[in-house]
Amino acid sequence: MSQRKRWFLWFALTAALMAALSGMAAANEPKLQLSTSNPAKIGQEGFLRLFGYGNVALGNNVLPSADLVKFVENPDLDQALLDLLPSEGLRVWLDNDNGIELGVGSIEIRTSVNLSGAVQVMPDLLALAVNEPKVGDKYSADGTDVTLGAYTTVAAGGSLGLPAVAQSLGWDDFRIGVRVQALSGVGYVRAEISGGIEIEQDQVDGVLVGELWQRPSETSLWTAGQGYAFDVGVQGWLSDRWSVGVAVANLGGRLSWDDVHYQRLESKITWDAATGDFELDWDLVSEETQTVVWYLPRRVEGTVGFRASDTLFVSAGIAQTTYFNQDGSASDNRTDFNANVVWEGVPFLPLAAGVTYSGSSGWSLSTGTALNLGPVRLTAQVDSVPLPNFGREVGISLGAGLAF
Repeated sequence: MSQRKRWFLWFALTAALMAALSGMAAANEPKLQLSTSNPAKIGQEGFLRLFGYGNVALGNNVLPSADLVKFVENPDLDQALLDLLPSEGLRVWLDNDNGIELGVGSIEIRTSVNLSGAVQVMPDLLALAVNEPKVGDKYSADGTDVTLGAYTTVAAGGSLGLPAVAQSLGWDDFRIGVRVQALSGVGYVRAEISGGIEIEQDQVDGVLVGELWQRPSETSLWTAGQGYAFDVGVQGWLSDRWSVGVAVANLGGRLSWDDVHYQRLESKITWDAATGDFELDWDLVSEETQTVVWYLPRRVEGTVGFRASDTLFVSAGIAQTTYFNQDGSASDNRTDFNANVVWEGVPFLPLAAGVTYSGSSGWSLSTGTALNLGPVRLTAQVDSVPLPNFGREVGISLGAGLAF
Protein backbone atom coordinates (compact mmCIF):
# COMPACT_ATOMS: atom_id res chain seq x y z
CA MET A 1 0.00 0.00 0.00
CA SER A 2 1.41 3.40 -1.00
CA GLN A 3 2.03 6.18 1.54
CA ARG A 4 -0.75 8.28 -0.02
CA LYS A 5 -3.26 5.42 0.35
CA ARG A 6 -2.23 4.88 3.97
CA TRP A 7 -2.86 8.53 4.78
CA PHE A 8 -6.21 8.44 2.98
CA LEU A 9 -7.27 5.30 4.89
CA TRP A 10 -6.18 6.82 8.19
CA PHE A 11 -8.16 10.00 7.47
CA ALA A 12 -11.25 7.99 6.48
CA LEU A 13 -11.14 5.90 9.66
CA THR A 14 -10.62 9.00 11.83
CA ALA A 15 -13.48 10.82 10.11
CA ALA A 16 -15.79 7.85 10.58
CA LEU A 17 -14.92 7.61 14.27
CA MET A 18 -15.48 11.32 14.88
CA ALA A 19 -18.75 11.22 12.98
CA ALA A 20 -19.91 8.35 15.17
CA LEU A 21 -18.98 10.27 18.31
CA SER A 22 -20.99 13.32 17.22
CA GLY A 23 -24.04 11.72 15.61
CA MET A 24 -26.47 11.31 18.51
CA ALA A 25 -26.75 14.99 19.49
CA ALA A 26 -27.82 16.16 16.05
CA ALA A 27 -30.56 13.56 15.85
CA ASN A 28 -32.39 14.61 19.02
CA GLU A 29 -32.01 18.36 19.47
CA PRO A 30 -32.50 21.33 17.14
CA LYS A 31 -29.49 23.08 15.67
CA LEU A 32 -30.91 26.48 16.63
CA GLN A 33 -30.88 27.14 20.38
CA LEU A 34 -31.24 30.46 22.15
CA SER A 35 -28.58 29.87 24.78
CA THR A 36 -26.16 27.06 25.52
CA SER A 37 -22.61 26.81 26.84
CA ASN A 38 -22.53 23.04 27.33
CA PRO A 39 -19.43 21.59 25.61
CA ALA A 40 -21.10 18.16 25.57
CA LYS A 41 -23.09 19.48 22.57
CA ILE A 42 -19.99 20.10 20.45
CA GLY A 43 -20.50 18.55 17.00
CA GLN A 44 -24.26 19.10 16.92
CA GLU A 45 -24.11 21.50 13.94
CA GLY A 46 -22.47 19.04 11.58
CA PHE A 47 -19.29 17.06 10.99
CA LEU A 48 -17.20 19.87 9.43
CA ARG A 49 -17.96 23.41 10.63
CA LEU A 50 -16.62 26.93 10.17
CA PHE A 51 -18.46 29.80 11.86
CA GLY A 52 -17.93 33.47 12.53
CA TYR A 53 -20.02 35.13 15.21
CA GLY A 54 -20.48 38.35 17.15
CA ASN A 55 -22.66 39.40 20.04
CA VAL A 56 -23.12 42.45 22.22
CA ALA A 57 -25.11 42.95 25.43
CA LEU A 58 -25.93 46.23 27.18
CA GLY A 59 -27.76 46.31 30.50
CA ASN A 60 -28.48 48.17 33.70
CA ASN A 61 -29.79 47.33 37.18
CA VAL A 62 -32.68 49.79 37.40
CA LEU A 63 -35.02 50.00 34.41
CA PRO A 64 -36.11 47.93 31.41
CA SER A 65 -34.05 48.90 28.38
CA ALA A 66 -36.97 50.48 26.52
CA ASP A 67 -38.02 52.58 29.53
CA LEU A 68 -34.49 53.81 30.28
CA VAL A 69 -34.46 55.63 26.92
CA LYS A 70 -37.46 57.69 28.05
CA PHE A 71 -35.62 58.90 31.15
CA VAL A 72 -32.54 59.84 29.15
CA GLU A 73 -34.62 61.80 26.62
CA ASN A 74 -36.87 63.53 29.20
CA PRO A 75 -35.01 65.52 31.92
CA ASP A 76 -38.29 66.03 33.81
CA LEU A 77 -38.16 62.36 34.79
CA ASP A 78 -34.76 62.61 36.48
CA GLN A 79 -36.20 62.70 39.99
CA ALA A 80 -38.38 59.68 39.21
CA LEU A 81 -35.25 57.82 38.16
CA LEU A 82 -33.49 58.77 41.40
CA ASP A 83 -36.41 57.39 43.39
CA LEU A 84 -35.92 54.00 41.70
CA LEU A 85 -32.21 53.71 42.46
CA PRO A 86 -31.12 50.95 44.87
CA SER A 87 -28.56 51.69 47.59
CA GLU A 88 -25.69 50.59 45.30
CA GLY A 89 -26.68 53.20 42.73
CA LEU A 90 -26.92 52.95 38.95
CA ARG A 91 -24.88 50.23 37.28
CA VAL A 92 -24.52 49.95 33.49
CA TRP A 93 -22.55 47.17 31.81
CA LEU A 94 -21.40 46.22 28.32
CA ASP A 95 -20.15 42.87 27.01
CA ASN A 96 -18.96 42.15 23.49
CA ASP A 97 -17.62 38.90 22.02
CA ASN A 98 -16.51 38.32 18.41
CA GLY A 99 -14.85 35.19 17.16
CA ILE A 100 -14.29 32.34 14.72
CA GLU A 101 -14.94 28.66 15.38
CA LEU A 102 -13.60 25.64 13.48
CA GLY A 103 -15.01 22.20 14.21
CA VAL A 104 -14.36 18.69 12.94
CA GLY A 105 -16.65 16.02 14.33
CA SER A 106 -16.75 16.30 18.10
CA ILE A 107 -13.69 18.58 18.24
CA GLU A 108 -13.67 22.39 18.00
CA ILE A 109 -11.16 25.23 18.13
CA ARG A 110 -12.36 28.76 18.81
CA THR A 111 -10.68 32.16 18.95
CA SER A 112 -12.35 35.41 19.98
CA VAL A 113 -11.83 39.01 21.05
CA ASN A 114 -13.76 40.07 24.14
CA LEU A 115 -14.62 43.51 25.51
CA SER A 116 -16.16 43.96 28.94
CA GLY A 117 -16.96 47.15 30.83
CA ALA A 118 -19.09 48.47 33.68
CA VAL A 119 -19.91 51.85 35.21
CA GLN A 120 -21.35 52.27 38.70
CA VAL A 121 -22.47 55.70 39.94
CA MET A 122 -23.69 56.17 43.50
CA PRO A 123 -27.09 57.84 44.16
CA ASP A 124 -25.51 60.89 45.82
CA LEU A 125 -23.54 61.86 42.71
CA LEU A 126 -26.59 61.47 40.50
CA ALA A 127 -28.63 63.56 42.94
CA LEU A 128 -25.95 66.28 42.89
CA ALA A 129 -26.21 66.41 39.10
CA VAL A 130 -30.03 66.57 39.10
CA ASN A 131 -31.05 68.54 42.19
CA GLU A 132 -30.15 72.03 43.33
CA PRO A 133 -27.83 71.67 46.35
CA LYS A 134 -28.99 73.06 49.70
CA VAL A 135 -27.08 74.15 52.77
CA GLY A 136 -26.34 71.15 54.95
CA ASP A 137 -26.50 68.60 52.14
CA LYS A 138 -23.74 65.99 52.06
CA TYR A 139 -22.82 63.96 49.02
CA SER A 140 -20.68 60.79 49.04
CA ALA A 141 -18.86 59.38 46.02
CA ASP A 142 -17.83 56.12 47.74
CA GLY A 143 -18.39 53.13 45.49
CA THR A 144 -18.31 55.00 42.17
CA ASP A 145 -16.14 53.19 39.62
CA VAL A 146 -15.53 52.55 35.94
CA THR A 147 -13.90 49.37 34.60
CA LEU A 148 -13.04 48.46 31.02
CA GLY A 149 -10.99 45.51 29.77
CA ALA A 150 -10.27 43.78 26.47
CA TYR A 151 -8.78 40.31 26.04
CA THR A 152 -8.47 37.49 23.52
CA THR A 153 -9.49 33.88 23.99
CA VAL A 154 -8.18 30.76 22.30
CA ALA A 155 -10.24 27.69 23.24
CA ALA A 156 -10.15 24.02 22.35
CA GLY A 157 -12.89 21.59 23.25
CA GLY A 158 -14.45 18.27 22.50
CA SER A 159 -17.21 15.88 23.43
CA LEU A 160 -17.18 12.12 23.89
CA GLY A 161 -19.96 9.55 24.00
CA LEU A 162 -20.00 7.02 26.85
CA PRO A 163 -22.22 4.11 25.76
CA ALA A 164 -21.41 2.09 28.90
CA VAL A 165 -22.71 4.88 31.15
CA ALA A 166 -25.83 5.27 29.02
CA GLN A 167 -26.48 1.53 29.15
CA SER A 168 -26.08 1.40 32.93
CA LEU A 169 -28.59 4.27 33.28
CA GLY A 170 -31.00 2.80 30.76
CA TRP A 171 -30.63 5.86 28.51
CA ASP A 172 -30.19 6.11 24.75
CA ASP A 173 -26.97 8.11 24.95
CA PHE A 174 -24.67 9.92 27.38
CA ARG A 175 -21.91 12.40 26.52
CA ILE A 176 -19.33 14.49 28.32
CA GLY A 177 -17.59 17.61 27.03
CA VAL A 178 -14.68 19.83 28.02
CA ARG A 179 -13.50 23.19 26.74
CA VAL A 180 -10.15 24.73 27.77
CA GLN A 181 -9.70 28.48 27.34
CA ALA A 182 -6.42 30.41 27.25
CA LEU A 183 -6.88 34.14 27.87
CA SER A 184 -4.52 36.92 26.84
CA GLY A 185 -4.96 40.52 28.01
CA VAL A 186 -5.08 43.38 25.51
CA GLY A 187 -6.00 46.46 27.55
CA TYR A 188 -7.26 47.34 31.02
CA VAL A 189 -8.34 50.52 32.77
CA ARG A 190 -10.18 51.09 36.02
CA ALA A 191 -11.03 54.24 37.97
CA GLU A 192 -12.57 54.59 41.41
CA ILE A 193 -13.75 57.72 43.20
CA SER A 194 -14.31 58.03 46.93
CA GLY A 195 -14.76 60.84 49.44
CA GLY A 196 -17.45 63.50 49.33
CA ILE A 197 -18.48 67.12 49.67
CA GLU A 198 -20.63 69.15 52.05
CA ILE A 199 -22.71 72.22 51.19
CA GLU A 200 -22.01 74.89 53.82
CA GLN A 201 -23.28 78.42 54.13
CA ASP A 202 -21.95 80.33 51.11
CA GLN A 203 -19.35 77.68 50.32
CA VAL A 204 -18.70 74.08 49.35
CA ASP A 205 -16.06 72.02 51.08
CA GLY A 206 -14.91 68.45 50.48
CA VAL A 207 -12.22 66.01 49.47
CA LEU A 208 -12.36 63.51 46.60
CA VAL A 209 -9.93 60.63 46.15
CA GLY A 210 -9.37 59.15 42.72
CA GLU A 211 -7.62 55.86 42.01
CA LEU A 212 -6.59 54.92 38.48
CA TRP A 213 -5.27 51.60 37.13
CA GLN A 214 -3.97 51.42 33.52
CA ARG A 215 -2.55 48.57 31.44
CA PRO A 216 -0.93 47.85 28.99
CA SER A 217 2.13 49.95 28.29
CA GLU A 218 2.88 51.04 24.76
CA THR A 219 5.58 48.39 24.34
CA SER A 220 3.63 45.26 25.30
CA LEU A 221 0.15 45.58 23.88
CA TRP A 222 -0.63 41.86 23.53
CA THR A 223 1.00 40.62 26.71
CA ALA A 224 -0.85 42.73 29.27
CA GLY A 225 -2.09 39.64 31.09
CA GLN A 226 -2.52 35.89 30.92
CA GLY A 227 -5.22 33.61 32.25
CA TYR A 228 -7.32 30.50 31.79
CA ALA A 229 -10.82 29.09 32.21
CA PHE A 230 -12.55 25.74 31.79
CA ASP A 231 -16.02 24.67 30.67
CA VAL A 232 -17.29 21.18 31.52
CA GLY A 233 -20.64 19.55 30.83
CA VAL A 234 -22.63 16.36 30.46
CA GLN A 235 -25.61 15.62 28.24
CA GLY A 236 -27.90 12.64 28.38
CA TRP A 237 -30.68 11.43 26.11
CA LEU A 238 -33.12 9.43 28.18
CA SER A 239 -35.11 8.46 25.07
CA ASP A 240 -35.92 9.71 21.58
CA ARG A 241 -37.85 12.59 23.17
CA TRP A 242 -36.21 13.53 26.48
CA SER A 243 -32.76 14.99 27.16
CA VAL A 244 -31.04 16.51 30.19
CA GLY A 245 -27.82 18.46 30.60
CA VAL A 246 -25.63 20.09 33.23
CA ALA A 247 -22.71 22.42 32.55
CA VAL A 248 -20.30 24.75 34.33
CA ALA A 249 -18.81 27.67 32.35
CA ASN A 250 -15.66 29.61 33.31
CA LEU A 251 -14.72 27.15 36.02
CA GLY A 252 -11.68 28.62 37.79
CA GLY A 253 -11.61 31.44 35.23
CA ARG A 254 -9.16 34.22 35.98
CA LEU A 255 -7.01 36.73 34.11
CA SER A 256 -3.93 38.32 35.74
CA TRP A 257 -3.04 41.79 34.48
CA ASP A 258 0.69 42.35 35.02
CA ASP A 259 2.59 45.63 35.41
CA VAL A 260 -0.53 47.71 35.98
CA HIS A 261 0.27 51.40 36.51
CA TYR A 262 -1.55 52.56 39.66
CA GLN A 263 -2.02 56.22 40.59
CA ARG A 264 -3.72 57.74 43.63
CA LEU A 265 -4.93 61.32 43.31
CA GLU A 266 -6.63 63.67 45.75
CA SER A 267 -8.54 66.88 45.27
CA LYS A 268 -9.75 69.35 47.87
CA ILE A 269 -12.89 71.01 46.55
CA THR A 270 -13.57 74.56 47.61
CA TRP A 271 -16.06 77.18 46.43
CA ASP A 272 -16.61 80.59 47.97
CA ALA A 273 -19.92 82.26 47.15
CA ALA A 274 -18.58 85.74 48.02
CA THR A 275 -15.62 85.64 45.67
CA GLY A 276 -16.88 83.03 43.21
CA ASP A 277 -13.58 81.16 43.51
CA PHE A 278 -13.84 77.42 42.69
CA GLU A 279 -11.00 74.93 42.92
CA LEU A 280 -10.91 71.29 41.82
CA ASP A 281 -7.29 70.44 41.15
CA TRP A 282 -6.13 66.84 41.28
CA ASP A 283 -2.77 66.21 42.94
CA LEU A 284 -0.80 63.00 42.46
CA VAL A 285 -0.27 61.46 45.90
CA SER A 286 1.39 58.16 45.02
CA GLU A 287 1.97 55.73 42.17
CA GLU A 288 3.28 52.19 41.84
CA THR A 289 3.15 49.04 39.70
CA GLN A 290 0.65 46.35 40.64
CA THR A 291 -0.74 43.02 39.49
CA VAL A 292 -4.52 42.98 39.18
CA VAL A 293 -6.54 39.77 38.88
CA TRP A 294 -9.87 39.49 37.09
CA TYR A 295 -12.10 36.60 38.11
CA LEU A 296 -14.50 35.63 35.33
CA PRO A 297 -18.16 35.07 36.30
CA ARG A 298 -18.87 31.37 36.89
CA ARG A 299 -22.10 30.01 35.40
CA VAL A 300 -23.75 26.73 36.42
CA GLU A 301 -26.72 25.64 34.31
CA GLY A 302 -29.11 22.71 34.11
CA THR A 303 -31.52 22.01 31.25
CA VAL A 304 -34.30 19.61 30.34
CA GLY A 305 -35.42 19.17 26.71
CA PHE A 306 -38.45 17.48 25.17
CA ARG A 307 -38.96 16.61 21.50
CA ALA A 308 -42.74 17.15 21.28
CA SER A 309 -42.88 16.31 17.56
CA ASP A 310 -40.74 16.18 14.45
CA THR A 311 -41.00 19.97 14.19
CA LEU A 312 -41.33 21.14 17.80
CA PHE A 313 -38.73 21.09 20.58
CA VAL A 314 -39.26 22.65 24.03
CA SER A 315 -36.80 23.08 26.87
CA ALA A 316 -36.50 24.61 30.32
CA GLY A 317 -33.54 25.40 32.50
CA ILE A 318 -32.05 27.15 35.48
CA ALA A 319 -28.72 28.97 35.56
CA GLN A 320 -26.83 30.59 38.40
CA THR A 321 -24.05 33.09 37.70
CA THR A 322 -21.59 34.06 40.42
CA TYR A 323 -19.63 37.31 40.14
CA PHE A 324 -16.39 37.95 42.02
CA ASN A 325 -14.57 40.85 43.66
CA GLN A 326 -10.97 41.79 42.96
CA ASP A 327 -9.85 39.54 45.83
CA GLY A 328 -11.69 36.51 44.46
CA SER A 329 -14.56 36.56 46.96
CA ALA A 330 -18.10 36.25 45.63
CA SER A 331 -19.76 39.66 45.19
CA ASP A 332 -23.13 38.77 43.70
CA ASN A 333 -25.24 35.84 42.53
CA ARG A 334 -27.76 35.91 39.70
CA THR A 335 -30.29 33.12 39.18
CA ASP A 336 -32.17 32.84 35.87
CA PHE A 337 -35.10 30.58 35.00
CA ASN A 338 -35.84 30.06 31.31
CA ALA A 339 -38.20 28.26 28.96
CA ASN A 340 -37.63 27.97 25.20
CA VAL A 341 -39.37 26.56 22.16
CA VAL A 342 -37.93 25.82 18.71
CA TRP A 343 -40.19 25.29 15.68
CA GLU A 344 -38.73 23.56 12.63
CA GLY A 345 -41.82 23.45 10.45
CA VAL A 346 -39.85 25.09 7.66
CA PRO A 347 -36.63 23.00 7.54
CA PHE A 348 -34.41 25.76 6.18
CA LEU A 349 -35.86 28.46 8.50
CA PRO A 350 -36.14 27.29 12.13
CA LEU A 351 -37.60 29.77 14.63
CA ALA A 352 -36.95 30.01 18.36
CA ALA A 353 -38.53 31.97 21.19
CA GLY A 354 -37.97 32.02 24.93
CA VAL A 355 -38.81 33.70 28.21
CA THR A 356 -36.45 34.23 31.15
CA TYR A 357 -37.01 35.41 34.69
CA SER A 358 -34.15 36.76 36.78
CA GLY A 359 -34.28 38.20 40.26
CA SER A 360 -31.85 40.93 39.19
CA SER A 361 -33.38 41.96 35.87
CA GLY A 362 -36.99 40.67 35.91
CA TRP A 363 -38.76 39.16 32.91
CA SER A 364 -37.22 39.14 29.44
CA LEU A 365 -38.24 37.75 26.07
CA SER A 366 -35.82 36.26 23.53
CA THR A 367 -36.16 35.27 19.91
CA GLY A 368 -33.95 33.85 17.20
CA THR A 369 -33.94 32.43 13.70
CA ALA A 370 -31.60 30.74 11.25
CA LEU A 371 -31.39 30.48 7.49
CA ASN A 372 -30.00 27.11 6.36
CA LEU A 373 -29.28 26.97 2.64
CA GLY A 374 -27.41 23.75 2.05
CA PRO A 375 -24.13 24.04 3.96
CA VAL A 376 -24.64 27.78 4.54
CA ARG A 377 -25.79 28.77 8.05
CA LEU A 378 -26.93 32.28 8.98
CA THR A 379 -28.23 32.99 12.50
CA ALA A 380 -29.72 36.01 14.26
CA GLN A 381 -30.79 36.23 17.88
CA VAL A 382 -32.12 38.90 20.25
CA ASP A 383 -31.35 37.72 23.76
CA SER A 384 -33.68 40.17 25.49
CA VAL A 385 -36.26 41.94 23.34
CA PRO A 386 -36.38 45.64 24.41
CA LEU A 387 -40.07 45.91 25.33
CA PRO A 388 -41.62 48.13 28.04
CA ASN A 389 -41.57 46.40 31.44
CA PHE A 390 -39.43 43.54 30.05
CA GLY A 391 -35.72 43.06 30.67
CA ARG A 392 -33.02 45.43 31.87
CA GLU A 393 -30.51 44.01 29.39
CA VAL A 394 -30.66 43.79 25.62
CA GLY A 395 -28.37 41.51 23.63
CA ILE A 396 -27.95 40.84 19.93
CA SER A 397 -26.07 37.91 18.36
CA LEU A 398 -25.27 37.30 14.70
CA GLY A 399 -23.48 34.39 13.06
CA ALA A 400 -22.55 33.05 9.64
CA GLY A 401 -20.74 29.96 8.49
CA LEU A 402 -20.63 26.60 6.78
CA ALA A 403 -21.57 23.16 8.11
CA PHE A 404 -21.27 19.83 6.30
